Amino acid sequence: MIRTIFIILFIALLTSACSKEDKHQSNYEGRGESWDVSVENSIFEKNDGQYFNITYSYKGPNDELRKISHLTFAQGTLLNTQIVNVFDYSHKEKLIAEGKYQEEEVNRFGTIFADLKNKKENYFKIEYRFNVTDKDSDFFKAIDSDRLNVQIEWENNHGKHHETIEIKGNDTQ
Repeated sequence: MIRTIFIILFIALLTSACSKEDKHQSNYEGRGESWDVSVENSIFEKNDGQYFNITYSYKGPNDELRKISHLTFAQGTLLNTQIVNVFDYSHKEKLIAEGKYQEEEVNRFGTIFADLKNKKENYFKIEYRFNVTDKDSDFFKAIDSDRLNVQIEWENNHGKHHETIEIKGNDTQ
């Protein structure tokens, strides 16, 4: 009898503990006029740190995307903000020719060079460093308790463009 009560209490305790686990969404998604954003709710190890991916998908035609020479992807929560600039390879070649290219600045300022003119996919999968301010606060908890603000800027033949996408977390919907 005591053993049965102990087993029932143990199962009840185990069930309640499992229900209190972090309830992060499997992915966080947001939609804008020109872009869709998807944040993968997973962390991976790379070099000296932990990272996560955000995928930015362009809604326009691919030939329009190929006319973009520079993009800026910025994401921010209450914890921090990270910015990544994506340039076509021609920009890197121009900097090298002018003697202005410095590898350490490129790495420090979150710059990526890509073949934008021949890009076949309509998306960019960007790696961001996962910052943990303390053991109880991380990027995904910040989204859940508040939101993720995404800013996208790009320039093409039609001028400069800007889009803001806000992704609400579980606790704010």
